[in-house]
Amino acid sequence: MPKISIIIPVYNVAPYLRQCLDSVINQTFKDIEIICIDDCSTDGSLAILKEYAALDNRITLIEQKSNQGVGIVRNIGEKNATADYILFLDSDDYIAQDLCEKLLNKFAANDVDAVYFNSAFFQDGCDNFLTNRDRLKDISQKIPPTEIFRASQYYESVTKLTNPVWYKCYKKDFLLKHNIFCSEVRCCEDSFFTVNFLLADPKLSYINEFLHFYRIRANSLSKNIDKKVDIFFNEYEKCMNSILSSELSLQNKLFFIKARVRWLRYWTHNKIKSKKCRQLNQIRRKKYFEQILSLFSFSDIQKAKFDERFWEDLYAIGKFGLSFYKDYSSGYLRYRVKFLIFKFSYTPKERK
Repeated sequence: MPKISIIIPVYNVAPYLRQCLDSVINQTFKDIEIICIDDCSTDGSLAILKEYAALDNRITLIEQKSNQGVGIVRNIGEKNATADYILFLDSDDYIAQDLCEKLLNKFAANDVDAVYFNSAFFQDGCDNFLTNRDRLKDISQKIPPTEIFRASQYYESVTKLTNPVWYKCYKKDFLLKHNIFCSEVRCCEDSFFTVNFLLADPKLSYINEFLHFYRIRANSLSKNIDKKVDIFFNEYEKCMNSILSSELSLQNKLFFIKARVRWLRYWTHNKIKSKKCRQLNQIRRKKYFEQILSLFSFSDIQKAKFDERFWEDLYAIGKFGLSFYKDYSSGYLRYRVKFLIFKFSYTPKERK
């Protein structure tokens, strides 16, 4: 029986696929299975997969009959995995040759449900790695790499770990026990996975080394969200509903919500480009912040140490309502002046 199942969704990545597969088949730890699912590629990716599968019997090739998106494809891989541990890998990325060996050593030494590791980012066509993308910075500053910890012990830190599933290796039995799968959608499919994984309170450990290499491409799925903006907001609502309906303490719910709001802000400010989608985003953001205001007091929110930008949104909505968004979309300066007037007019006790 293999020890690690590496699940690789594939769709039209022919220029990058060989580098990805080479990094997997040349692992220093050999007892792995490699599940490649081709989602109806049209660019020659399938031919490359067949070539590699003929040369390495550890590769299982699954051919989709219709294009269904990365969420469904990852779930197919998870359901077909036979190893003890599951590692997701995107087909335009690659991994260090000793990643599997280090993961197995970590799992063997510690009874944990997942092991995190760091990911280095690089622009497609450029050999230089970006130095400001340390995904494990928050937990590495607070938790020694030798320590095993429950997610619930450090929710303020672990909820800051971003959504992607590909810089973590999971115990398969834990995922199946808690029915943790990706949403069957074409973008943001891993956000629901990550929220439900952390809500299940796994035992965690991490390797503070850059062992995964993430390629930033201009035409990747995560760059083209305008046409999928409804999916994005639906996934956000699903995550919020899971958090609010959980049995977490009020404080931990707010830590989760804080992370979700940060994710919402990042995507809506940096990924959504069209004017129509931005206007839709503004209306929906108002709805989400109003929901938070209706559920939690200002003193509760203050205890969760939300940053100033979060307070800015909450107070602006509480004072100006939808007019805040009209000001924001028509002119940032006008909005800023209104907010500053409001900021210096509210009573200090509200912030205590």
